Parts: sequence; structure tokens; C-alpha cells
Amino acid sequence: MSTISTTTDFLRLLREDPEFRAQVRQELQIQELMELPEKFAALSSQTQQEFSEIKSRLTRLEAIIAAQQTAITELQDAVTKLQSAITELQNAVTKLQETVAAQQTAITELQDAVAKLQETVDRHEVLLTRMDGRLGRLEGAEYERRVSRTFIGVLSRALGGVRYGRLMHSSAYGTIPEFSELMETATDDDKISHSQWYEILLTDAVVRGVKDGETIYAVAEISLTVHQDDIDRAAERAAIIQQATGAATYPIVIGDSIPPQQQAQASRKGVTALIIQQ
Repeated sequence: MSTISTTTDFLRLLREDPEFRAQVRQELQIQELMELPEKFAALSSQTQQEFSEIKSRLTRLEAIIAAQQTAITELQDAVTKLQSAITELQNAVTKLQETVAAQQTAITELQDAVAKLQETVDRHEVLLTRMDGRLGRLEGAEYERRVSRTFIGVLSRALGGVRYGRLMHSSAYGTIPEFSELMETATDDDKISHSQWYEILLTDAVVRGVKDGETIYAVAEISLTVHQDDIDRAAERAAIIQQATGAATYPIVIGDSIPPQQQAQASRKGVTALIIQQ
């Protein structure tokens, strides 16, 4: 075998001498085999360490997965409870809607009953009003008849010195022919109009008498309670009779009660106010 003095000789022999190359390979394999346990130990230690780290990571991952699984289970339980609560709430809402509907029906029925009752009450009120009106008219008519019978007697006291009083017209007892002829003649002579003559026929009482030797007329509006309209009608109808007859005519209002305001108004319009109580 050639002597090796330099690296160049070593590389040359390695290329050119198969025996030398085989010996070098053998030497290298022996060296590698000698180093193999150490390398295996190092690799095993490294592998053990990596396996421990992986195992530790797996343990932590399993803990995380277990915690997540627990959380998912709790969430599912919560969702189940929530769904149950929602179902109960829906049932409660349905019952409430049914109750409200029933109450609304009851309210509608009650409103209908109240409306019918109100109609009944309204009809009764109308009947009572009509009855009150009829009673009032009957009472007023009776008062007019009674006053008409006594009107001649109080006329002298009211006007002073009136004699030969005679009831010419009364809404309670009618109109005597003599007065009708007098007023129709005045209508024919255009002293008054037909509507004015009709207005006289609506007067409660007309009395003719003699005062200081002259024929006079007294025109009375009779009412249980004297109002402003009674005063105005008495004045207007007295003016019509004076226009038709040319005789002095006195407007009078007679009532069971005459408020002070109406008494003052009557005085201002020259209308005599008499109180004749029932």
C-alpha cells in the first residue's frame, strides 16, 4: 500500500485504490457504529422530550375540549330551558289573548246592553217629558180657565174704576160672536190684517169694560210663570186690538209667579203685571 503523506495523496488513493477505499469505508462504518448508541440515546432523549411536550399539549387540548364540551352541554341545557320558557310564554300569551277576546266579547255585549238600556231610558225620558208637558199644559190650561173666570173681578182692582166688564174672548171658553164680528169688520176695513186677527184668537183673554165713561179693552196673557215672551205678546196683541177698535187697550200679564226681572220689564213696556196664585 502506498504511503500517504498529504491530503492529496489520501484523496488520490481513495479514488484510485479500491482496497484502500474499502478499508476507509470499513473504518468509517465502525466509527459510525461506535457513535450510533450515543446518537440513538440523544435521539431517544429528544424524542422523549418531544413526545412529552406533545402529550402535555394533548392533555391541555383534551382539557380544553372537555371544558368546551361542558360549556356546550350547559348551553344546550340553557337553550332547552329557554325553549321551554318560550313555549310557556307562548301558551300564556295565547291564554291571555283568549281572555282578552272573551273580555272584549263581554264588553261588547255589555255595551249593547247599555245601549239598549239607554234607548229604553231615552224612551222613558221622552214619555216622561211628554207626560210632564201634558201635565204642565193641563195645569196651565186649568189655571187659565180659573183666572178667566175671575179676570173680570180683578180687572177693576188692576186698572181702577172699570165697570161693566165682559169676557169677549178666552182660549178656555172661546170667542163671543159680537167680538168676532167687530174684529172681522176691522179686517174688512183693512184696519188689521188676517194674520193679526188670527193672532188675537191666540190671546188667552180679552175683556171689554167701561172706564171713565169710555170703552176700554184689557188683553191678558196668562201663565203659571210669566216670561219675557208673555210680556211681549200682551203688548203686541193689545196694540192690534187698539188698532182695530180705536179704544184704549191695556196689556196685562197674569201669573202664579212673576220673577222680579219680568216685573221690571213689564213696567218698562207699560204692561200691568198681576200675581194670582193657585
